[in-house]
Amino acid sequence: MWASHSQAWVRDLNIDPVSHAEYGLGAVEYGTKKNNKANALSCLSQRLNDPTWTKLHFDTRVVTAEDCDALAELLKTRSFTCASILVKERPAEPVMRQLLTLLLSSNTLRRLRLACGLTDKDCTVLAEILRGNTSLTHLSLYAERPFANHVRVDGYSALCAAIGTHSSIISLDLRGNSVWGEVARVLAACLAHPSCTLQRLSVGLLECSLAEALDEVDALLVFVEGVAKNQSLTRLDLIENPITEPSSRVLQRIIASNAKLTNWNFSGCNFGAPPAIDVAPGVLSAMLQANTVRRLCLPGLLGTVALEKFVEQCTSIQSLHTEQTKARGRGFLDVLERSQAHAGAYFSFYIDYSSDTSAALAAVLARKQFRLTLLEAGQNRGTMSAVDASLLFGASAAPVTSGTTVESDELGQPERLSARLLDVLRNHVKPFADTMEIRVVLQRAS
Repeated sequence: MWASHSQAWVRDLNIDPVSHAEYGLGAVEYGTKKNNKANALSCLSQRLNDPTWTKLHFDTRVVTAEDCDALAELLKTRSFTCASILVKERPAEPVMRQLLTLLLSSNTLRRLRLACGLTDKDCTVLAEILRGNTSLTHLSLYAERPFANHVRVDGYSALCAAIGTHSSIISLDLRGNSVWGEVARVLAACLAHPSCTLQRLSVGLLECSLAEALDEVDALLVFVEGVAKNQSLTRLDLIENPITEPSSRVLQRIIASNAKLTNWNFSGCNFGAPPAIDVAPGVLSAMLQANTVRRLCLPGLLGTVALEKFVEQCTSIQSLHTEQTKARGRGFLDVLERSQAHAGAYFSFYIDYSSDTSAALAAVLARKQFRLTLLEAGQNRGTMSAVDASLLFGASAAPVTSGTTVESDELGQPERLSARLLDVLRNHVKPFADTMEIRVVLQRAS
């Protein structure tokens, strides 16, 4: 129950531009990691009779012409809305063209993820095919090793030219792909074009080779200048970028002038580590003044004063996630209680485990202004364990994930609730340690 609720909440918060639920779960799978030599046709045909399987997921070492033939046979009787192609070894050019043609000839495919060693030639082919497709809405080139793509300026130029004239594509994810000065210019020109219909764009501008890093062009500044001329985006993910002072000034201008761009993801961004200028206060101040941001993901190492002022005074926020591990415990929770956000707003944050922070959390819950919708704890974020709220509030309590207020005598007694919280953490988080992190998601109840 907790896992599914967590995934649903994260999708609502829009933290992760690529949700596994969008591309992978509930999918007809071929060539899983445990069996890279599985036969495509036999693997794919296992669930042909189940009409609920509408997602196609390839996760394999190689794709051959025979696999494409099997896919062609499959598509004669089945249609898919989502497809994810993860291939460790780049297919031969004829196979890649056949694969892309097969997938994009469907008039039901809405989402496509390609992480299969794409090159400039492959992107040129993809762009050519896209011009004849009117159903695809979400295109992702999000790639992690060993599925990295190898797209350069020519490939991006062809792809952006196609997207610029392709009104159906509203989401583009380029995380994990090298983006440097020249590519940033291509993307900026695409965004500035009057016919651009992109609503959601995800980029990671730091992923470049040493040679590309020597490019002295401020890629982020070039890119956000293009964003400033765009009127279609509603969500922008700037993943793991150094937010410089010049780019910060452009971002502030965008925030002040573009009321449509309401979802921002700064996950992993550096807003100016000392001795550089801290630009976070300027960005957060612009958001507070515009009062249009609805969903916001912030990195760690943000100035406490700027963050707390934003949390306390912003009335437009619907979902806020901060990656801070030093959310200042009781102080941050006190600020959260003074928040002017409307009922239903979500706040997700990390706090260091201690008896003090546990008592502060219990006190917040006791006043019934917030519902606890998710609680996780662990020594690091990769090994966190979800804690079932029924263990905290008692078996008779209404399920926290139902969206109803939990009614329990414990809620009016913060001391007892704090003691129970500590006891539950000790008994249900393994291994338990005094230096754990706790992730908390609270929903404003009133």
